[in-house]
Amino acid sequence: MSQFRPKGRTILALLVVVAALPFVSAASPAAAATARSTGCTALQKALGMCPKTTTTTTTKPLTTPTTLVSSPGTACGGHPTVPKTGGGMWTCDFNDEFNGTTLDRALWLPQTTKGSGFDSNDHDCFMDSPNNVSVSGGSLVLTSRQEPAPFVCQDTVPRSTQYTSGSVSTYQRKSVDRGRVEIRAKIISAKVQGTHTAFWLFPQDLIGGPGRGEIDIAEVYGIYSDRAIPFIHSPLEAVDSRATNNYCMIQSIADWNTYAVEWTAQSITIIYNGQVCLTETLAASTFNKDYMVALTQGLGWPGNDFQPGITPLPAQTLVDYVRVYK
Repeated sequence: MSQFRPKGRTILALLVVVAALPFVSAASPAAAATARSTGCTALQKALGMCPKTTTTTTTKPLTTPTTLVSSPGTACGGHPTVPKTGGGMWTCDFNDEFNGTTLDRALWLPQTTKGSGFDSNDHDCFMDSPNNVSVSGGSLVLTSRQEPAPFVCQDTVPRSTQYTSGSVSTYQRKSVDRGRVEIRAKIISAKVQGTHTAFWLFPQDLIGGPGRGEIDIAEVYGIYSDRAIPFIHSPLEAVDSRATNNYCMIQSIADWNTYAVEWTAQSITIIYNGQVCLTETLAASTFNKDYMVALTQGLGWPGNDFQPGITPLPAQTLVDYVRVYK
């Protein structure tokens, strides 16, 4: 597989890098219920943004109400525990505050098109390059950019492009099997058509994706940069009314926001800026194996198409921290 492409309920496929193995798997960002009217773009239909009469729920960006327990230690940025809803505590498992000057490769694997066929609808070439994946100023910086000249991207089928992008994952490094994952990030290029950012979890055994198992914590499409969209992919997603929510509004994607998932045997809850976006209970019990954490900055999707020469580049996602609790 060599590109983001629709599967099943019109969903965008993200390919998971597989180190030195010639195997490629797919993950996908949020897709919603079928649009109930005509005259909409493909992405508007996918996101359920065509006119309809049902009432939707919005989320206001408020300060996280969870009281963190501070500590002079360094575990999870000095917050080694976080209270659970209903009692008990989440305990820090692993984290990265990105306070250094280089990527911690013991924790993060850059995803590359050459290694896996990972790309954005054949627009870009994902690279292991400091131009696309770097750490500076206390942040992980993921960048989509135009290169000085066209080059041959070593995709499944080699192709010419002038655009590169950045993505990392904890594949074969660190895993989460139920717990809390919190990401603080700013998407400084989101207010344009043609950019795409994703924070997501995918199975370490690479047996997952649409209809099989994947947690999209947040997807941000440039053309609809007033919101982040989650999707809980499972064998039950076609009948699961709580698999996604297209109306979790973010006041300013370009500012620092927190994106979190709390995952137990009974439920999967997506939380933006301390406010619950969705709680999924139908399929939560089917998520019971190790998942990697993945962070992606890419280009384009039908209806949010990348437009060479029009979509402003470089496009960047800055990640302040990733904290994983168990």
